[in-house]
Amino acid sequence: MKLLKTKVWHWRDIALLKWCAFLFGSAVGAYFHQCVVEYAWVIIIAALLLALRPAAAYWKD
Repeated sequence: MKLLKTKVWHWRDIALLKWCAFLFGSAVGAYFHQCVVEYAWVIIIAALLLALRPAAAYWKD
């Protein structure tokens, strides 16, 4: 299995990956803030769920 390979991404996979990166960055960046800390796990779970399809599409081949 070649880890770094050229892949033509579907637009939907790029959108999901971008949302995943945005939510994960928001969760990490705001982890120490009092208002957001109670929702950190929800944001992290949403980021992981959004990353599933692009990851599966990447390693499907």
